[in-house]
Amino acid sequence: MTPMRWMYWIIGIGFVFSWWRATRQRTTGELFGSVAGVSVAGVMFAPLLATSLFGCLQLLADLLFVVIPAFLILGGGRVSSRCARNLAWIGACLLVGLGLWSTQIEPRWLEVTHHRIESPKIEQPVRLVVVSDLQTDRWSSFEQRVVREVALQQPDIVLMTGDYFQVGGDRRRDVVRAFRHEMSVSDLGAHGGVFAVGGDVDRPGWERDFEGTGVTPVVETSRFEASGLLFTALDREASRRVSDTWRGSSRSVERFHVMFGHAPDFALAHPAADLMLAGHVHGGQVRLPFFGPLLTFTTVSRDWAVGRTDFAADDRYTRRTLIVSRGVGMERGQAPRLRFLCRPELLVIDLLPRP
Repeated sequence: MTPMRWMYWIIGIGFVFSWWRATRQRTTGELFGSVAGVSVAGVMFAPLLATSLFGCLQLLADLLFVVIPAFLILGGGRVSSRCARNLAWIGACLLVGLGLWSTQIEPRWLEVTHHRIESPKIEQPVRLVVVSDLQTDRWSSFEQRVVREVALQQPDIVLMTGDYFQVGGDRRRDVVRAFRHEMSVSDLGAHGGVFAVGGDVDRPGWERDFEGTGVTPVVETSRFEASGLLFTALDREASRRVSDTWRGSSRSVERFHVMFGHAPDFALAHPAADLMLAGHVHGGQVRLPFFGPLLTFTTVSRDWAVGRTDFAADDRYTRRTLIVSRGVGMERGQAPRLRFLCRPELLVIDLLPRP
């Protein structure tokens, strides 16, 4: 916990305690006015107390799930109106429940999403499994379940799109050791191969983390063939670059072409690829109904940043598809470790021949 966050907690707890002790009887307006006041103060001061954007978001999460419920519980017991008291306590329970759901339940509720793509360029059925943004700082039963779920899908090829371990020092060595062990005891099948590209949290030399695992790390942008398909693996910088290099006519490419990288920005170049795959966005981690992800950290539109987008064929391009995974893990460090309406996801894509 950073010094600023300690300061935030000390000020917040002191404010709650002082306000509670000074309170004898509160009207309904005074109670909810106080809650509104501390909410506004928290929103205003969080950017000043935090040392980063993610730290600011953590402080706002603390405000929503801890400080405001405390005000509602303590203040609700002091108001004369029974209806207001019940509303305050119900509101506190809802916020605490929301916090528990988004931090303890949904981040571990893995979803396997299936997609089906047909093309005359595909000669035989191929199943791809895409693992995005493992991004963990400890190896737990959840990460074990992710690897085993990949094996259960019986993939022909596994693609990993970066951001594997967000931890340093001795803990990183322990996490990598546990990952290697899990990969060694889990038979993924994947006769076509397991391929991994780098992401934002992957340090120089990240490819050494995969030694002895059977995974082929792709450090620099390269093209290869597997299971009758053509693949272009993008390094981290290339996945963020909207480059004329990717442009061309997908109609001139005889084999079904899969292009994958960490971030989805490369899709803005309309590359000559039949299928584009990426992660990085985490689905926003927090999604709101009728709005979508709050933050995406990518240049692609909000509509492209999560899930599947199909592009119609024209004179230059065959029908193309972009799929951006919600990822498996979460942002670590100072960021709030939560997901809301945005379950962790494994992608399973069945590529099938079409006459």
